Amino acid sequence: MATIDSKLLTQGVKDLVKILQPRNRDIISRRFGLKTGSSETLESIGSGYNITRERVRQIEAFSLAHLTRSVPNISIISRTIDSAKSALSQ
Repeated sequence: MATIDSKLLTQGVKDLVKILQPRNRDIISRRFGLKTGSSETLESIGSGYNITRERVRQIEAFSLAHLTRSVPNISIISRTIDSAKSALSQ
C-alpha cells in the first residue's frame, strides 16, 4: 500500500509542477529528483543554466511559493513541500 501511495504522490507532484514555466519546472524536478529519483545540488543545476547556485535557490523558493498558492488544498501540499525541503537539507 505504501508503494502505491508513494507512486500516486510522485505522479501528483509531477502533474502539479506542470503549471510552472519550463525552466522553473526543470529546476524543481531536478532538485527534488522527480526525473531520476535522485536530487541534484544547487551547484549542478546552476552550471547547466549558467546561473549561480543562489539564483537556483531563489527560483526554487519562488516556484515552491507559486505552487503553494496555486493549489486549493494547501495544507497537504505545504506539508509535502516541507518534508521534501527537510529531506534535501539533511
